[in-house]
Amino acid sequence: MPRLFGDSILRATDSDDEPVPGALLTVYEAGTTTEVPTYSDADLSIAQSVPVVASSAGVFPPVYVPPGTYKLGVTTASGAAISGYPVDNVVAGVGITSVISKDFDNRAAAQAATIASDVGAVRLLGYTTAGDGETAQYKRAASSPGHAGSFQDAEDNWWEIANAKVQVEQLGAVADGATNARGALQSALSFRSEVGLTGSYAISGAVDVSAAGYFRRIIGQGQTFIQMLDAAATFAFGETAAAYGCEIGHVRIEGNDVALVPLRMAEISFSHHVLVHDTMIRGYVDFGIKVEGNNDGSRFERVIIENAPSSHSGSAAFRHLEVGPISGINCTFANCNGWSYWGDYQANWTDCRFTFGVQGLIKFTPTKPTRVLSIRGPYIENVGFRSGAGVPTGSPIGILADGGDIYPNGGIVIDSPQKFYAGWASDLIVARDGAWIHYITGSVPIDGNTVPFTPASPPDPQSGRQLQLFSVLGIDSGSFLRIEGPLKTNFYHVTDNPDGSYADFIGRFQPQSQGYPLRVGGNGHKRVWAGDMTTTTGWTSSNLSSFTSVSGRLRAVCDGTGCNVFQTAAISKADSECLVGKIIVLQMTATPKGAGPFNLNCGLQGAGLSKMTTASSWTEEAGSGSRTYHSFVAYVESDEDIRVNLRPNDSGSEASTSEVDIHEAEIWVLDA
Repeated sequence: MPRLFGDSILRATDSDDEPVPGALLTVYEAGTTTEVPTYSDADLSIAQSVPVVASSAGVFPPVYVPPGTYKLGVTTASGAAISGYPVDNVVAGVGITSVISKDFDNRAAAQAATIASDVGAVRLLGYTTAGDGETAQYKRAASSPGHAGSFQDAEDNWWEIANAKVQVEQLGAVADGATNARGALQSALSFRSEVGLTGSYAISGAVDVSAAGYFRRIIGQGQTFIQMLDAAATFAFGETAAAYGCEIGHVRIEGNDVALVPLRMAEISFSHHVLVHDTMIRGYVDFGIKVEGNNDGSRFERVIIENAPSSHSGSAAFRHLEVGPISGINCTFANCNGWSYWGDYQANWTDCRFTFGVQGLIKFTPTKPTRVLSIRGPYIENVGFRSGAGVPTGSPIGILADGGDIYPNGGIVIDSPQKFYAGWASDLIVARDGAWIHYITGSVPIDGNTVPFTPASPPDPQSGRQLQLFSVLGIDSGSFLRIEGPLKTNFYHVTDNPDGSYADFIGRFQPQSQGYPLRVGGNGHKRVWAGDMTTTTGWTSSNLSSFTSVSGRLRAVCDGTGCNVFQTAAISKADSECLVGKIIVLQMTATPKGAGPFNLNCGLQGAGLSKMTTASSWTEEAGSGSRTYHSFVAYVESDEDIRVNLRPNDSGSEASTSEVDIHEAEIWVLDA
């Protein structure tokens, strides 16, 4: 076991360098008042009395402790304090030969001093002047340590900072929120794994957190503020070297509407397992946090990114460009003129809040089927505006999965939102051009827009936006929306809603060949009607040259325009009464055949139905000969007859002679 003071004699002296007879020494755990037992032998078998008593010459007997870092408390024999005590962060066995007997007001004073050879440690009470920042403990060094945390005294002896955690003030930073502290912070990171921040600092340019190695930590305390001074100001991970295990936490970063990206994980090198926690970022221009490069396992905990009045339509509070997966918990992405969150790669977010995005809240643009954005227990609210900034024009989207015409592709899983409120949206959930969305409903209903849409000339956002809850766009793109669990809504009549929650349309679903654009049928859903395809009995047709049932499917041969097959759905009384105030979906599969034009779709009709859009059609441009899948949704206002329309050619102007096989037609209620 190391001797606490190495092989040298430890003596206690006062401020005049006179010995302190009978001085008392107590050893504590570093940074605490917890006493540590000491021993008089290297085997740690003979315990010493506490405190250890010095001789009449102020010399302490040998003191042995386990390896570690300690705090030394020294008083007079009567227990009176002696200037310069206690000494913290003393490393056992470093060769300290005397307790600090004289403090230096600042670094310059220590550099100018002739320090006795039997002194093994000194303390600087400030960097420029005493009290201008954190005190710093220094120990002797055999040669130049080669970093900013060292100095030479008047006798050319080298001294090196002994603190395990360096405060930037110990290297000259001024905590006034105006003086650039980047140099001191970068210097501290070059030789210590942990750097402390306790006040308000200014940063100009980039702080390369991982430049000197892995596991670098920047940790604030209480109200630690970072004021960004220019566009380039940022905390960069992986800028010039891999950032394995680096960390930043307990800081508030003010971009001051000039910093483009206050915190980024650069694309130049790896940033695996970076941790950002207990951090607030405000006032950025492009992105609050930007993640590029290879960032497997990086994590964000209790991070708030908000209030960016100078952001633009292409900005985002959090931008995840590449690569993942990353994860986060209890974060807030808010108040941006662009998107609250915009990602390209796989990520997992739990109990996070997405709110106040002018363009939208969540945008996911994957390029491979393995890229999935998982959002569990989110708070989703306030689409289309920033808090306190009014409502601008535009067509904002709550949640968007955009596949960029790539199929197959990835998508978004939204699992059990804790809040789901549109606010001022044009669309709430959109999957398009190859991407998909899987919505696990949970128990929270969807709330619509705050203000009902009223036509205005010119359009006035304050009159509300027309809200469509769901959209699947891109004919035959492979996109779909899967709803799992009962779908509850908190809106009723558009013109008379005491809850202030309005929606104009349930959804528009463009047909696909890979499966239904709206996929239902699980827990909480119920099929209330299924068309009999084995017979034409009960069906009425119009503008068909032939209408038969062949091998369990209806076959319709078009003869002109407005070709239709329809019937009133025979829904049981018990089921029909339970449909009021709920969303229903008509699902149809059909195969168009032959050359020539056609306009294939399906729809519902009835006095008790509302919030319906025009049906989307599969046309000859999309191709014939393949099975197509169609979904049409409606809101049930009252218990009235529901007519099912299966339209081989819905065109009112272009005649068709195509043959269409209709395989299936069903009505499902989504909150059984």
